Amino acid sequence: MSVLDRTKRDERTASEYDERIGPGVIAGYGAVAAGALLLLLFAVLLVAWVTDPRSGGQWMAVLGLSGDVWSLAHGGRLHAPVVGSVVFAPLLVTFAAIALARTAARPVLATGSRRGLWLTTAAFVGGYAVAGVAISALGYLAPATPSLVWVIPGALVVPVLGFVWAVARDTHDGPLRAELSAQYDRIPPVVRKAVRPGLEGLAALTGLGALIVLIAVLTHLSRIGAVGATLDMGLVGLAMLWGGQLAALPNVLAWATTWASGGGLQIGPVDLGIGQVSPGTLPAFPALGAIPEAGPLSPLMLLAPAAVVAIGAAIGWRVTSRTSVLSSVTSKLTQAAVASGIASVTVVLVALVGRAGLGDGAMAYVGPTPLACLLLIVEVMGAALLTTALVHWLRSSH
Repeated sequence: MSVLDRTKRDERTASEYDERIGPGVIAGYGAVAAGALLLLLFAVLLVAWVTDPRSGGQWMAVLGLSGDVWSLAHGGRLHAPVVGSVVFAPLLVTFAAIALARTAARPVLATGSRRGLWLTTAAFVGGYAVAGVAISALGYLAPATPSLVWVIPGALVVPVLGFVWAVARDTHDGPLRAELSAQYDRIPPVVRKAVRPGLEGLAALTGLGALIVLIAVLTHLSRIGAVGATLDMGLVGLAMLWGGQLAALPNVLAWATTWASGGGLQIGPVDLGIGQVSPGTLPAFPALGAIPEAGPLSPLMLLAPAAVVAIGAAIGWRVTSRTSVLSSVTSKLTQAAVASGIASVTVVLVALVGRAGLGDGAMAYVGPTPLACLLLIVEVMGAALLTTALVHWLRSSH
């Protein structure tokens, strides 16, 4: 067999592969990713329903509750009897959905399909979104009914992130990764160089939020335990309660980071400022026991904005340390702006997406204030730009 004949056979085989792994099959993988999260949620909730002797109703209600949680994890909203609107995105479940989407995308990449990146992504995302709307509709089997329109944006963003993540980490170096790399190379180098300092700054801001939450929890452990002890929920109920609180950990970390900017948080009727906490009655929820009592806070809390500014300065220093001394100040300032924007804007977006609310009463909004979001961006970006300009001037003067 000649080399030309073998090449033609390989091309024919690749063409047959592409026909077999068509858009419909790719969309099926997307639907599988959406269904995998539903099965995971259903298994957990079904175990709780079976093992708790006080649980009532039919197992179909558990299926409906699974659809409700799936909807909330994708930014959906529910309408519960008596309570009204329920807004709460358990972001840890959302991250699990992204990871499952990445896993479901791997077989698509392993086929070596030569279909375009955009067509393949659109098919995968389309299958996930259609299945997601159907899964959310299962919520009508539960007392709290979903609003399907609110699910659609999340059902599009989650599979996009999962699929792009899978392509970027594809170990087969297939054609889709090559196309994604080509698209990434079109981004100006000054912007690409800012990605790593930006991610490092994002990790530092997240660490600051984690430190604040850890301090709040450790200093109010007795109150958190007392609130938990008042809840007569049984062993399984308490496990579900603490599991739900754990699922909201990314939300809380983002809220704590925005609070550190000095703009404060709004937790229903309570305003948690950088210097004091306003009085207000909160529901008996263990995690809320970590909120300090009404009144002035420790003066040490005023150091939190300084920590945010220090992180912004560190981003600016990292930018200058990664660039040549001969690079123009404009290039360095552009990198600092992009890197600090990646860090601060990402935290703000996570905090806003992870907001919560219950009905139209006192607990209608839980999350960062607009001032906190604005201050975080201004402090991080401002410190990064000033540090970059100062370091550039010091190095140029020598």
